[in-house]
Amino acid sequence: MPPKKPRAHYVVTPAPQPSLTQVLSEIKNDFDTAAMTGGHTGLTSLTRSARPITRLHQHVADLLVRAGIAPNCVDLEVSISTLFGDKRQDVVAIPRGRNRPTGASTLSVGLKGQMYGIQKNLDNHFSSVRAELLNLHEMHGEIVCGHVHLVNVMEWDTKAAKQHRVAYKKLSPTTLAAMVHRYGIISGRQVKQSHGFAERLALVLVDFSQRTPVVYTDVADLERDEFLPAGSGLSLIDLTLDGFADDLVAVHRSRYFGANRL
Repeated sequence: MPPKKPRAHYVVTPAPQPSLTQVLSEIKNDFDTAAMTGGHTGLTSLTRSARPITRLHQHVADLLVRAGIAPNCVDLEVSISTLFGDKRQDVVAIPRGRNRPTGASTLSVGLKGQMYGIQKNLDNHFSSVRAELLNLHEMHGEIVCGHVHLVNVMEWDTKAAKQHRVAYKKLSPTTLAAMVHRYGIISGRQVKQSHGFAERLALVLVDFSQRTPVVYTDVADLERDEFLPAGSGLSLIDLTLDGFADDLVAVHRSRYFGANRL
């Protein structure tokens, strides 16, 4: 049996902190390099390693600190109890300090990324996100949960990767529309709403085919570039990383007071 991977910890990033674009550029380099050197196997191995998405963990933790949470309360890869066992969460903030036990007053953020094969795995990924939120809220009804979902609107072409080439193909606009619609529904949870909803969700919609990754935060821009159908009627308001951490902190501070307040 291979040795157990030690869990990561949050480390305060010295100023100036890397921007989201810088983090995404590192992820782009990860996948481009994997395709060129390892082909299709390289892409799948990289995806299974979860290394690219972990690059975002530190960035989200930094956002929570910028939103006013004390750095000593923030940590990475911490387990929270559920009815079906402990579930490791990617980024957490624990009142009174990261070494305190987790529970209902913990602020929890999960992260997932979809870089290729998105249409084929749309339902599975969405169900996975819902299940994670359900597990946490079912036992801790007032826990504040966030979720960050990284989506590549120009998927890495796995056929090209088999030839050790880097190429991209546009994600189906109807698939992206379904994602924006679905995740919009489950964001903004109030205590009495479904356990499978998140207090705040962020879609990070990125075109990794550009030399410098481009992040989309407006539906009009996505429609202009034909990543969404024209006149989709969709909205990304309160569904991007803009204000994500501030919103989560505001919800937490409206629910918890005294020693349980972040």
